[in-house]
Amino acid sequence: MERPYSAPVLSTFGVSLPPHLRARGMHLDPDFDHLTYGDQGERAKQLRVNLSAGDLIVFYAGLFDVRGGATLVYAI
Repeated sequence: MERPYSAPVLSTFGVSLPPHLRARGMHLDPDFDHLTYGDQGERAKQLRVNLSAGDLIVFYAGLFDVRGGATLVYAI
């Protein structure tokens, strides 16, 4: 389920991926193309059944710099 980083939307904001990420892979969770969501597919099936065009899904995450940064960043 690993995919290459591809973030064309970043150019909209005038930024690009850092060089150390460009050659690496990412994992999408949820992966709407394959309807996986960190489980055996049950939550992904609920997403498919209960969401419609225009609905929003918001994720909350605590992230840290993999290069050794000690500061945790909270993101939506």
